[in-house]
Amino acid sequence: MLTWGEGFLTQDQNKVTGVIGDYNVIGIVSGKKVYLVFLYRNRIYYTARLELSRQFVQDELVGSFFKAKDKEQKYPSPTSFTKLKER
Repeated sequence: MLTWGEGFLTQDQNKVTGVIGDYNVIGIVSGKKVYLVFLYRNRIYYTARLELSRQFVQDELVGSFFKAKDKEQKYPSPTSFTKLKER
């Protein structure tokens, strides 16, 4: 099981940047969907396709991530990211 660790994401219009665990993250927002690329040392390790969900936890992104070699995104693994309260 993959554990991402803590991180932060910043949104500027439809662009997303940040860090989650050991990965630099870049992506885009389209409606309620977020598409992310996880990079380590400028190499793509994972991609993710997520959607904003407020069913169970406020401000949670829920969806799937894919290994970089899975270019057609045929083998999804479930994942989610939850916004923590700001200190």
